[in-house]
Amino acid sequence: MHVDLSRHLTPKDCHILRRTEGGSHHVVIIRVGSARPSNEFVIKIPVTGTEERWCDEHAYTMRCEALLMNYLRKYTSIPVPEVIAFQDRIDNPLGAPYILMRKAFGKSAYCLWLDAEGEDGQNADNPSEQMIRKRITFLKSLALYMAELQKLTFEKLGMLNFDNNVDKPVVAHYWETRGGIQIRQEPVASAREFFLSGLNARLPANTTPRNLSECQNNNGGIQDTRKGINKLQGVRRIMEIIYDSSCFDGKAPVSSEGNSFILRHPDLDLQNILVDDDNTITSILDWHGTITAPRCIGYVALPRFLTHDWFPHFTLSDPPYMSWTVDYYRRVYADSMKEHCDDGKYTYKSAMYQAAAAAPSCQWCSDACSDVVNKVLLQLPALRLTDLNEFQERLGRGWKAAEEYLKVEIGILFESE
Repeated sequence: MHVDLSRHLTPKDCHILRRTEGGSHHVVIIRVGSARPSNEFVIKIPVTGTEERWCDEHAYTMRCEALLMNYLRKYTSIPVPEVIAFQDRIDNPLGAPYILMRKAFGKSAYCLWLDAEGEDGQNADNPSEQMIRKRITFLKSLALYMAELQKLTFEKLGMLNFDNNVDKPVVAHYWETRGGIQIRQEPVASAREFFLSGLNARLPANTTPRNLSECQNNNGGIQDTRKGINKLQGVRRIMEIIYDSSCFDGKAPVSSEGNSFILRHPDLDLQNILVDDDNTITSILDWHGTITAPRCIGYVALPRFLTHDWFPHFTLSDPPYMSWTVDYYRRVYADSMKEHCDDGKYTYKSAMYQAAAAAPSCQWCSDACSDVVNKVLLQLPALRLTDLNEFQERLGRGWKAAEEYLKVEIGILFESE
């Protein structure tokens, strides 16, 4: 979808209103013609969009993103920015790849978690009654919109490719960045196969002393090489048990025509959700890198701001600053999702599911796997006073009784509601 802007506009027609820079994109907000909201547009340019860095992999991902947004606008009621045009090549009048969108209006949903501008989050767990009502209304509205994605189901895990038909995409490969290197991931029909492939690449079953360069950062420390290897093997075995859980088996309800995978927003966080003065959601942004996913971590999953405590390096210094009340809002969102779709049974526990699913692809794989394994084990009452490092090290040596215990208890823990 290429529009030669130079044929329709002159520099005098365009006024730059604002520029913003993120980790992945440079964004320019412009006004074309008279000062009316309908005349405002967004030009989104990837930071890799230079002659030295731009490659076919980047072009493919950007093309999929642009076409996905218009696909969602056509087949769901989700408020997604309208794509006017895009160009995935550098040789164009702008001199860079871009996506041109109609500007979405609203303010960041962060305003629903802080009572006053500039507040440091100290009272995020104790908001006013008015703020609680705003949050609940917002969460119910978000669940309603995300449940729209139940209309779209797929046979494999991968990225939607619209090159042959913009109305009938096929699930194709996608590109994953590991250590600054682009790695091509082919579509798969098994969620367990997908997770184990990541685990095998980053935390192999035949761990050797060379693999210990990653595990040096584990919280428990490594007393010697053999204990370190055993502990990693224990962590890996627990991850395998987690991936054997029923939530990851990909079985689809009858209503989905047997398709096991659904779309997942890659960064459903407060900064990517806009609301108006009435706290109505006006737009859901940043669909870059969207892939299909197992049902337990797809569109029904909790938004990122309700999952922080399940991921590594969680701190109360990061927004939305919540501690003891986060579970209350998880329940609000989960109950609302269950009202709209059968797969809402996965929502409440999806912070745990998402952490387990993401661990193998983290930069420090062993750190992330150890973090989620420790948090999972702490959910089991019988292990809460156990030295978890020692437990994992013994498991890695071949502790069959403990392994059988974990198969049962983790299986129960990971069951959907």
